[in-house]
Amino acid sequence: MIKRSFLRAAVLCLVSAWSVALPASAQPSLPRACARDSYPPVAKPCHQRRPCINEVPPTNLLTANDFQVTFTGIICFAGGSEGSSKSRQAMMIHGNFFTKRHTPKLGVYGADEDSLRRASGRSVECDNTYCWTSIRGLRLRIVDDDHNPPNGDAVDEDPSFCDLVPRLKSLLPPQTAQKYALCGDDQAGLPKSPVDACFDLDGGSLIAYPFKSFRQGRFVFSDGHQIRPLQFADVVAWYGHTNSAARLQIKSMATGNEWRTVKTAPSDKPLLVAVANLGHAHHTTTHFVLNEKLYGGLKQHLPAIVVDQVPPCDPDKTYCYTSLVSLVDVAGCSNTRP
Repeated sequence: MIKRSFLRAAVLCLVSAWSVALPASAQPSLPRACARDSYPPVAKPCHQRRPCINEVPPTNLLTANDFQVTFTGIICFAGGSEGSSKSRQAMMIHGNFFTKRHTPKLGVYGADEDSLRRASGRSVECDNTYCWTSIRGLRLRIVDDDHNPPNGDAVDEDPSFCDLVPRLKSLLPPQTAQKYALCGDDQAGLPKSPVDACFDLDGGSLIAYPFKSFRQGRFVFSDGHQIRPLQFADVVAWYGHTNSAARLQIKSMATGNEWRTVKTAPSDKPLLVAVANLGHAHHTTTHFVLNEKLYGGLKQHLPAIVVDQVPPCDPDKTYCYTSLVSLVDVAGCSNTRP
């Protein structure tokens, strides 16, 4: 049984983002990429009119050609210039059964229950708006009616994504080897352990929503060293536009390793998808260390993230992020880029 409390934040995030539209002229014309020397980000002093607040832009969802995928929990974004193609992948990292259990779920707004069941090969449970299924062993992507990827030469990275999502390569020695083949850049295979599922990202934009109420955390390294408080991403959204109606496709063992389209209704609405990889113990940052599973021959542990007794971001002194959406209060999503 899928617990409503487990998925509530992902649903609320999607509904909130869909209800507000940004003018089309505000969409980025050229893909932006995070600067390699800016993480952990340097605090930006507040010299202008206070408070100094960075509003995370709402997504532009108006027609059936628009889509949004919202990611919550332990999910890592890899690929792009670090892999063998311009596409990127969102990887759902496998939990630990005894210590950090995870139940990754896929939610599709208005999905046809039988269509989703056939594509995933898993049981499906639907509520008034979403249909949910286990996301283990799945490969996912967004295409149009002609199977073309979303518009854009590469995935655009909003400053909120760059500032709020931890970059793992900046937290480990340069020689640390990463397992890029876990999702397969050739797009031929299914996910490999320790990845539960992979979502292929082509074109579109990545944005990140911070903890609510300006909440912050700290990196604590294995030697006890701590850095200044930071705002962390709680939810990451990938959104964009296709040339015709946006479609979710799934590849699984149930489809014979072939892509299958998930039917949705109504047909004139944007495509809304939620990916949740939350641990059974909620409201904790301890699961962040599961990102270590993505590296081979690891000689130095990733730092832990602590949020207890960490002061909130003060918009009267520094630039702080805020957002319009309801959040989970778990620092989960990460980025493999330096």
